[in-house]
Amino acid sequence: MTEHDENGLTDSSLRDLLASYDDGVRNALRDVADATEGTSRVQALFVLRRAISVHDSVVSASLCPLLENLPNGPSVAQQLRRGCEERATLLARFQDISQGTQPHNVYPVFGAEIEQIITDLQHSFDRHVDVETTEVSDLLQNAGDSAKPEVVAARMAIEARRAPVRAHPRTSRHPRSKLSQSIRRNLDRMHEWNDSHHGWSSSKLEVTAPIRRPRQYTRHPPSIPELLAGYDETVEAIVTELSNADLSGARRAEAAYRLGAALTVHDSILGGTLCRLLEAVPEGQAASALLREGCHKREGLLQEWNHLIEHSSPSDLFDTKAAEANRIIDELVASFETHKTHETSDVSTVVERLQQRPWKYRGTGLINIDQTPVWPNPEPGSLAAQMALWAEKSPTQPHPLLHRHPTSRLVRDLNRYADRWRVRRRSQRGWPTLK
Repeated sequence: MTEHDENGLTDSSLRDLLASYDDGVRNALRDVADATEGTSRVQALFVLRRAISVHDSVVSASLCPLLENLPNGPSVAQQLRRGCEERATLLARFQDISQGTQPHNVYPVFGAEIEQIITDLQHSFDRHVDVETTEVSDLLQNAGDSAKPEVVAARMAIEARRAPVRAHPRTSRHPRSKLSQSIRRNLDRMHEWNDSHHGWSSSKLEVTAPIRRPRQYTRHPPSIPELLAGYDETVEAIVTELSNADLSGARRAEAAYRLGAALTVHDSILGGTLCRLLEAVPEGQAASALLREGCHKREGLLQEWNHLIEHSSPSDLFDTKAAEANRIIDELVASFETHKTHETSDVSTVVERLQQRPWKYRGTGLINIDQTPVWPNPEPGSLAAQMALWAEKSPTQPHPLLHRHPTSRLVRDLNRYADRWRVRRRSQRGWPTLK
């Protein structure tokens, strides 16, 4: 590392930023090299294709235009573009021989060509790294305010979100054209759908934790503690993701956004099913009050979170509002941990006692999914069904009206429809689409 310049930046800042985009491709290339069987090598190349396509789209659409305006920059930009075109041609050849074909049928016929594509991609990317880590970072370091790491990072992040996931050698000649981008996105959707029906593995680089637990009916329903823990695990998966020290910036903001949605669904289930069951009998009212107190605290924090992100994007949230964002996240996690350690055990004890009482469907094996009985059925199978059905229609954003009327299906459904508009509007600023 060099000494800090007058702006407080180091020579390694830009190098680290550029290297971070290379890491995804390096990891995918390593996965290809580690694959020893023909089919696994083809599948790994399928995922590598996406990593390179996104990486090269960012280079062409954000770095090259910036370099064009710098002294001695046009020649380096042209060299980068030639590398992108070279890799796009190689990937397009792979797409041609694999399209509409089952993965296990590709290597036996085109094995030699697949190996040549892999070798050429490795060499091409090695040349790109040699240029980027030396000439590009040196040029940007001397470019002044227009090439500060935070400015370059923002431009690259914007392009990464709208980058194609397949190679398009022809349309890539105009990387910043809105028409070209629209054509590529629609072509990608069509081809990805076709690939998924021919047995190709997912080309997504990361799999995010779901905000809802999938509905599960079995002949052997879980115990009450297992049932309650299952819904906690959905939130825990995102809490674990947020605890990763390497998670920062836009990725941390997106994970926190999904945590808020998962907690909203989780607490809606508590208010719409469990609290209603507990309040039906005197011995359950204390446990219900404790549940509602936790839900109320988290609802207030989630309202703060929504206000905080209302005019922010994931890429700039922690640049401008890091202290407030981290405070809300920490308090949400702490409130959820309290719920896990105390409230869940109290609820399980009460519900297990209620199972000893007579009810309409006990012992018949039937599941009552009616949401308006005198009091909900505490049999695990019936309770699991009610919770799953409620979860599928729960809103993903906090709504004060639903907090005041947590068992109202009408309020729940109206707020869920309102969420669709809000989530779609936020997705235009880069926030994840919630499903």
